[in-house]
Amino acid sequence: RFEELKAKAAELGAAIPTDEPLDATHPAPAMPERFTVIGADGSAIPPDRHSAALYYLINTASLTYRHGSGQQPIAFSTPDLRYATENLYEGRLLVQGNLLDVRRDTAEIARLADAAEAEAEPRDVPLVALTDGTLLLWVLEESPEELRRKKVADYVRHLDRLKKAGAAPGAAVGGFISRPRYPDVLRLVWLAQLGENASRQAMEDNPFLGLADRSLFDAGLRLAPGQRSACFVSPSPVNKSYAEVGHTIGFFYVNVGDENQTEIARVETPEWVYQSPALLDRLHGAIIAQCRLVTPYPYVLARAHELAVITTDERRQLESFIESALLRHGVHGLSSQKALLKSLTGGAKRSFRK
Repeated sequence: RFEELKAKAAELGAAIPTDEPLDATHPAPAMPERFTVIGADGSAIPPDRHSAALYYLINTASLTYRHGSGQQPIAFSTPDLRYATENLYEGRLLVQGNLLDVRRDTAEIARLADAAEAEAEPRDVPLVALTDGTLLLWVLEESPEELRRKKVADYVRHLDRLKKAGAAPGAAVGGFISRPRYPDVLRLVWLAQLGENASRQAMEDNPFLGLADRSLFDAGLRLAPGQRSACFVSPSPVNKSYAEVGHTIGFFYVNVGDENQTEIARVETPEWVYQSPALLDRLHGAIIAQCRLVTPYPYVLARAHELAVITTDERRQLESFIESALLRHGVHGLSSQKALLKSLTGGAKRSFRK
């Protein structure tokens, strides 16, 4: 009773089946001689009351890898420093924690869209766009509905840009999640076993509690190297806000390892990708091609992370620049004594003797 199972999965928080058989496995499709893969990542420095001034910084980066072209990959990174009051606060809340995470995630998908639009020519080269981690702003699940819708709208307008980028029918977009801990498909397995006895309480008595979906695709529905699973729709509550604006997020699992090492990853992708056989194959094949370059992890994401990460030395240099800028304007802004002591003692541990 497939339709009944789909309805129950949506109601009780399990992976929602699509039109593919639940136990489907698909080998990696052949890729054209030339195709382009873009990866984007970001990092952030949150506001710190112990710093010379209150600010946050988001650093986003991307790498464009043109398979089959013989060209050098194109690396790009840009920092965004915010310190004005209107940027530091949302209402009375300081932009930190989940609020900063949402801004960083939105900056990452914006950077991905910028890089994709820069690949407008030649139009006949297939385009794949990857980001590190989920496409769902799950940190908004407990937020007020109006705020959640606004943040999701800000995010998905960049998915709209990606949908129109590159050769028709657009860029194949994916969020790559390494070593995922999601239990969504295992919850669906338990739901199917419950049958007519399915209820919220029965779902909480799940004997698979503590296991992740990747154990299912490693041992039960074992995926061979390069194979992907069926596609499912994410049961995350925030996905309803995505659905309202035409970007329901689905996912599949894929074995990006080889005969010597199984490596199950989760790939999230918008509805307009997983419902298009051409885009879904392109996304699947490009991920496998990327994971064959160096390690079982997309090369473009590894390099984008390297470009985006903010090192301890870079953070210290930024603090020094800010203190100097304040002094030039007659403001004696200094880090707190606590921050000063941490900087002096954080480099190496000292031994204390009686």
